[in-house]
Amino acid sequence: MGIPVTFGSFFGRRSMGTVVLGAALLGPLGSAARSDASPSPAPSKSVPVFVGPPGWHHVRGTSDGLGVWLRPGDTDYSENIIVEAKDGIGSLGALFRAEVNYIASLPDQFGYAPTDTTVCGNHPAKYMSYTYTSPSGLPVTSEVVIAVFGTTGYSARYSKAITEDADVAAERSLATLCGRALSH
Repeated sequence: MGIPVTFGSFFGRRSMGTVVLGAALLGPLGSAARSDASPSPAPSKSVPVFVGPPGWHHVRGTSDGLGVWLRPGDTDYSENIIVEAKDGIGSLGALFRAEVNYIASLPDQFGYAPTDTTVCGNHPAKYMSYTYTSPSGLPVTSEVVIAVFGTTGYSARYSKAITEDADVAAERSLATLCGRALSH
């Protein structure tokens, strides 16, 4: 699992005040970690920012995958994926520091050392996993992948109640994060 660390969303808020808890990702994303990753060109606008797991529903957001995805049958956001973008992020290091600050602000948080990985071909990204106590007192887990494309930071965060089994397809879908510079 890695070395436990104290770590926080670069958007400075809890995702929808929902249950968020992270288990270690042992599947393809974790095995895709590379230390020799080099930035790939920004994808074209036709490439979706995120592709949700099979059967999950995109309930809020834009047609390119940004927004909220819910597990089939979930109506109370107890298991979700939230995909966000924020313009003006200068580097993966800056995004990572902001994410760590966010996680550190959560109650009862506990995380594992981040992992270097790649998304969208060979684009550098970071994977993090942590648990915390939600505002309702429920322990949650989150797995998050972050990446910067141009000057836009992206995050894909899979969250669930700690009592729920992890959805392997949801964990794998985090590797589909493929950003593009936001246009204004």
